[in-house]
Amino acid sequence: MAIQPKEEKKVVATTSTEEVKVETPVIEAPAPVKEPVVITPTSSVSTMSHGIGKLAGALAKAHLSLTNGGKDKEGYGYNYMELGTIINIARKPLADNGLAIIQSHAQEGNKVLVESLLIHSSGEWVKNTLGIPVTPMKQLSAAQMIGVCMTYGRRYSMQSMLMIAGEEDTDASLKA
Repeated sequence: MAIQPKEEKKVVATTSTEEVKVETPVIEAPAPVKEPVVITPTSSVSTMSHGIGKLAGALAKAHLSLTNGGKDKEGYGYNYMELGTIINIARKPLADNGLAIIQSHAQEGNKVLVESLLIHSSGEWVKNTLGIPVTPMKQLSAAQMIGVCMTYGRRYSMQSMLMIAGEEDTDASLKA
């Protein structure tokens, strides 16, 4: 079965000189055949300060020191890199180049929204908001599932913003 985007990618430029908003299309994956439930992000919106030249230069320098990590945790039917591992990989290269990431959460209906803000000492910034549906899983309370979604969103948003990859790309492959 081919995966088709729900809508075309669109770019919305605001009249404000403060930010540009880019909406990314949502791609729905086919339902998983086996347990466990796969968490599928439902939306992603990125915004940025009017200029990001200094941030981009600092991030390019930080990339020289950023490394890819190994998938050091097993659960939910696949291996993944723990959030602490990603933070440890990123902390020094970001700080050495005047960069930091701030992450926060909110809930909208049945979705957890994870906001990741990459900021530079110049005041320039890039923000991504990722919406993840709260999907019930066996033996987890609603509060625990919200926590799972928050950590999942933080982990993958940070990896995406900083181009940090695990050793093997098997996130969508369930173990037999």
